[in-house]
Amino acid sequence: MDAMSNGPDQRSGPQYEVVTDEITRKTIGEDLPAERLETLRLMGVLDEQCGSIWGQIEHSRALWKETRETDPRWYARARYALRAKGRQRQALQTRLGEVNRRIRERENLARETRQERMFIAECRRLLPRETWERIWDAVRTKQEEEELDHV
Repeated sequence: MDAMSNGPDQRSGPQYEVVTDEITRKTIGEDLPAERLETLRLMGVLDEQCGSIWGQIEHSRALWKETRETDPRWYARARYALRAKGRQRQALQTRLGEVNRRIRERENLARETRQERMFIAECRRLLPRETWERIWDAVRTKQEEEELDHV
């Protein structure tokens, strides 16, 4: 469509930037916040594209009411484009959920690690040195046993 005032270009069909499914095929990287922002950006692009296509369809319907002229092939292509964009958006939504889940897992792990370090620091501060060393000896022994079990 060249200009909305002239209606959809009946010969070429709807025009829009293509967002492919490649983002949903690649594995989720290590930079989760950046991945989340990129996924949200792509979802926004898809939303804009769907809005544009809907606008073209509505303009075409209004034109049809005035002139009773329509291009069924253009309309079918526009509806197909909407369905394809909807599938892409669903895939991106699934990906966003996975990225958000991985972000929460990392945050939970970091919180647990901080708590464990704080616990160890408090034990070291409050317990007598001999008790502290006996606990560490028991931990080292258990760790060595577990490592031998996994070999």
